[in-house]
Amino acid sequence: MIQNSTSIQWQNGNRFPGQHTLPVNARVVSVAEISPEDIMPKPKRLIEISIIGESENVDAFMKDYNAGDSVYFIFPNSQKEVDFVLHRLGLYSVADNQLKLSVDQNSQKRDPKVPAFIPNPCSLRYLLTYCLDIRRAPGRPLLRVFAEYAKDEKEKRRLLELCSAQGVTEFTTFVRQAAISIVDFMIAFPSSNPPIDRLIELLPRLIPRPYSVSSHQSRQGRRIRFVYSLLNFSAVNGIQFPHYGICSEWMRSLQVGDKIQVMLKEPSKFRLPPISSPNLSILDIPLILIGPGTGVAPFASFFQKILAEKIKNGQSEAAPKRYLFYGTRDLEKEFIFRDELESLNREGIITDLILCESQPMKDNTAHPKYVQDGLRERGKEIVDCIMNESAPQTLIFACGDGKGLSKDLWACFIELFQTHLGKTLEEANALLKELKEKERYIEDVWS
Repeated sequence: MIQNSTSIQWQNGNRFPGQHTLPVNARVVSVAEISPEDIMPKPKRLIEISIIGESENVDAFMKDYNAGDSVYFIFPNSQKEVDFVLHRLGLYSVADNQLKLSVDQNSQKRDPKVPAFIPNPCSLRYLLTYCLDIRRAPGRPLLRVFAEYAKDEKEKRRLLELCSAQGVTEFTTFVRQAAISIVDFMIAFPSSNPPIDRLIELLPRLIPRPYSVSSHQSRQGRRIRFVYSLLNFSAVNGIQFPHYGICSEWMRSLQVGDKIQVMLKEPSKFRLPPISSPNLSILDIPLILIGPGTGVAPFASFFQKILAEKIKNGQSEAAPKRYLFYGTRDLEKEFIFRDELESLNREGIITDLILCESQPMKDNTAHPKYVQDGLRERGKEIVDCIMNESAPQTLIFACGDGKGLSKDLWACFIELFQTHLGKTLEEANALLKELKEKERYIEDVWS
């Protein structure tokens, strides 16, 4: 029997760090292109799923999921890449046979065992598709195995250079940072065909990828939407074939009606209200939200929750300040949730919508270039909002996928405190650290 993701329990039911709930079934109910793939370097797409079925796992998922949370998508490795590995190692004809895995009795390792996340027995196809990460850059121990089985002396010498103590810098530059996969290595070093048991031993576990929810169940029930970026890897610098990120490429292939599995990620500080202050009234909290690119996604869930609370209980007094700083390259080409955010702005759920664009087609744009520039333009009122002692005090949330975003925002707030409060560099740093310790400055920034 050819195994698939539903014929046996995913990865043997073995939990991993960060997992909050067990997998639940979902159906894709909507997919959409936000920005064109042929125009933007990191085009954005939207996917909406609906949690299906009735079970304790589903109840636990729906009970615990909240605004600001992330959901893990369980995804397979690319079938083409799996088939390539199987063909290359001469195992394609037996790929679907059920195999019993065991530990070599002569192993010198301390307490060797088959990893708990690998179903046993299982097929090689299942193992390479759902359990082992064949896209992540291999570590130096795996390169040594490639070198050990390389028949070409030039290939062997190069592989040994990369995994040697003297080759650490080259390994970091040409393998780790370049995101070279095991398939890339197999293509680049065709004389090396290591045995499958060594690959099973050294390849890392395939971990689901988390995506921030951009909706709230108070408005959408079991339907949950997500925004994701497509990062294109060209066939350069050692990468042998063009591709997108392994999970986003799979998500891009999904169609309405497809069934998938997801699980809730452990809740973080990035919640409204924060986990440390669960009794705060979200209608009364002043907010400074900073979300360039897909970083705006969790704030959409914040706003849906605030809107539902307002409809349910009404706004007893004037709404507090709720700033949203949204940044993109060109607002004409990419504006995530444009109609929704503008509507929320008109309704007062967002009191101040500050739009920033870094590479607009129009030279005479009136918008700030980056979110940091938007903060500087409103520097005094932002600082006054942060320093207001009235309860509840202002919360700052920053979310985004920029490599330098966290560092740049930190420097920006230091500058604002120096300029508008007369703080020294040390005092401004101490103030920002205090805000972070008190969970009034909360980040979810990735690269």
